[in-house]
Parts: sequence; C-alpha cells; structure tokens
Amino acid sequence: MAGFASVSEDIRTAFEAALAISQPGVTIYWPNDEREAELDQPQTQNSFMRAAILEAPSARLPEISSRMAEVAGLVHVQVFTPKGRGDLGNRQICDSVRDALQGLRHGDARFQGSRRNPRGIETRPTHYQANVTTPFRFESTPV
Repeated sequence: MAGFASVSEDIRTAFEAALAISQPGVTIYWPNDEREAELDQPQTQNSFMRAAILEAPSARLPEISSRMAEVAGLVHVQVFTPKGRGDLGNRQICDSVRDALQGLRHGDARFQGSRRNPRGIETRPTHYQANVTTPFRFESTPV
C-alpha cells in the first residue's frame, strides 16, 4: 500500500492534468512554490489557485487489520479571480476544481463530496477568493 506522500503526489499530478484541460490559463501554486512571490505584485491580474494536500490530524484511524490502517486527508484549494471577471468567473473555476477532484481516481483512495464556500469574497483589492475542499481516505500500512 502507498503512503501519504505517494498518494499526495499522485493526486497532485492527476489534479493538475484535469485542470490543464478545463482551465488551461489558471496557474496552480503549491506550498513552498518559488513563483508565489509574484502573486503579491500589483500587476497580477490573472486567475490563480493555491492548493495543498493535507493529512488529517487524526489520520491514523483504528486499524482495519493488523497490517492495514485507514488514512484521511483533505485537498484544499483557494481560487482567486480578478474582480473584472466577477463572482461568476470565480464560481466557474471552482466548479472545474470540484469536477476535477470528484473525478480523480487513485488506487484505493476514496474521494468524498467537494464543498465550496457559497460565493467569492474580496480578500485582496483586485481579486475574489473562494475555497474548495475535498476529503479523501485510503488504506495504508501502519507506521
């Protein structure tokens, strides 16, 4: 069975591939991305996302057997769109994120329903922000 790091990398790769088809102009920034500094520049007028795959704090759930454990995680995506595209543009990208995450398949990983906050909020002077979260679980060998 795969560990959390391996499953996370596979989810990231599949998620990026799905979004490259539905939202080709939207950049995805992952934690520790060197390019993220450019987001604070006032000329940033593109849509972009910040995404992270997190292991649940209580990820090691009761063992299924002596050799298996169930691990829980969460894909969290922040979607930012320029105010010029309006809240509708933000919702369209969020819908693409939700569809990409719900369509992911990775071995034993089971994705549960994606949620997004109801509408974009103004978090920056130039952008709307909305969040999409998708929990998932998979079986792993206990550590």
